[in-house]
Amino acid sequence: CKTTVDLIGQGAAGGLYQAQAHLFAIDAATLLSDHEIQDEVFGPSSVVVRCASVDQMRDVIERLEGQLT
Repeated sequence: CKTTVDLIGQGAAGGLYQAQAHLFAIDAATLLSDHEIQDEVFGPSSVVVRCASVDQMRDVIERLEGQLT
Protein backbone atom coordinates (compact mmCIF):
# COMPACT_ATOMS: atom_id res chain seq x y z
CA CYS A 1 0.00 0.00 0.00
CA LYS A 2 1.46 3.36 -1.04
CA THR A 3 1.12 6.33 1.32
CA THR A 4 -0.89 9.24 -0.02
CA VAL A 5 0.73 12.66 0.17
CA ASP A 6 -1.20 15.56 -1.35
CA LEU A 7 0.56 18.12 -3.52
CA ILE A 8 -0.99 21.43 -2.44
CA GLY A 9 1.29 23.88 -4.21
CA GLN A 10 4.32 24.27 -6.41
CA GLY A 11 6.50 27.08 -7.64
CA ALA A 12 7.29 27.98 -11.19
CA ALA A 13 9.58 25.61 -13.04
CA GLY A 14 13.15 26.84 -12.84
CA GLY A 15 15.81 26.98 -15.45
CA LEU A 16 18.98 24.96 -15.71
CA TYR A 17 20.29 24.04 -12.22
CA GLN A 18 17.20 25.47 -10.51
CA ALA A 19 14.83 23.33 -8.49
CA GLN A 20 11.07 23.71 -8.48
CA ALA A 21 9.55 24.27 -5.02
CA HIS A 22 6.81 21.93 -3.81
CA LEU A 23 4.42 22.02 -0.85
CA PHE A 24 2.82 18.76 0.30
CA ALA A 25 0.28 17.81 2.99
CA ILE A 26 -0.34 14.61 4.93
CA ASP A 27 -2.41 13.70 7.99
CA ALA A 28 -0.52 12.97 11.20
CA ALA A 29 -1.75 9.38 11.57
CA THR A 30 -0.45 8.48 8.11
CA LEU A 31 2.87 10.21 8.73
CA LEU A 32 3.37 8.35 11.99
CA SER A 33 2.48 4.98 10.48
CA ASP A 34 4.95 5.23 7.56
CA HIS A 35 8.54 5.89 8.64
CA GLU A 36 9.76 6.17 5.03
CA ILE A 37 7.64 9.26 4.42
CA GLN A 38 9.66 11.01 7.15
CA ASP A 39 12.93 10.68 5.21
CA GLU A 40 14.68 13.95 4.48
CA VAL A 41 14.26 15.40 0.98
CA PHE A 42 16.90 17.68 -0.44
CA GLY A 43 15.62 20.67 -2.34
CA PRO A 44 12.88 23.24 -1.89
CA SER A 45 10.06 21.17 -0.44
CA SER A 46 7.95 21.30 2.71
CA VAL A 47 5.26 19.11 4.24
CA VAL A 48 2.22 20.37 6.15
CA VAL A 49 1.19 17.79 8.76
CA ARG A 50 -2.52 17.95 9.60
CA CYS A 51 -3.06 17.04 13.26
CA ALA A 52 -6.42 16.21 14.84
CA SER A 53 -5.42 17.48 18.29
CA VAL A 54 -2.67 19.16 20.27
CA ASP A 55 -1.73 15.77 21.71
CA GLN A 56 -1.30 14.36 18.21
CA MET A 57 0.82 17.36 17.27
CA ARG A 58 3.07 16.69 20.27
CA ASP A 59 3.35 13.04 19.23
CA VAL A 60 4.44 14.06 15.73
CA ILE A 61 7.03 16.52 17.09
CA GLU A 62 8.48 13.94 19.47
CA ARG A 63 8.89 11.34 16.72
CA LEU A 64 10.46 13.52 14.04
CA GLU A 65 14.15 12.93 13.51
CA GLY A 66 16.61 15.77 13.09
CA GLN A 67 17.01 17.38 9.69
CA LEU A 68 19.87 19.38 8.18
CA THR A 69 17.64 22.40 7.57
